[in-house]
Amino acid sequence: MREIHWHTTFIQGSGRITVYVAPSTSRTYDFTAGGVGYIPQGSSHYIKNTGTEDLVYLEVLQAPKFTDISVAQWLALTPRQVVEDHVHLPDELLDRLPTEKPYVVAGNKNLTAMAGGGTAY
Repeated sequence: MREIHWHTTFIQGSGRITVYVAPSTSRTYDFTAGGVGYIPQGSSHYIKNTGTEDLVYLEVLQAPKFTDISVAQWLALTPRQVVEDHVHLPDELLDRLPTEKPYVVAGNKNLTAMAGGGTAY
């Protein structure tokens, strides 16, 4: 699974994009090679490989300089009391958040465990 980022064209494999629009709307789309995903400006999203082969995609940006944010890193570097007061995440999860930006995050291959309370970090 890739951390949150921008616009994508699928070249090989199959994948899923979930788009989050503030404050609380999300949509999920499935894509295969040749598909194009449009992510509206200001929307957060992530891509997940849903196939058995490598997922290859091209991100296209309409900006003179690439920038993005790692939500996990942002939460890890925010004063802990602020995160606890506003997001109410368990201490065990906060302890595992990376302070370095992860570009690619290995997902849990045990989907049954994830459905029963698995974690991303």
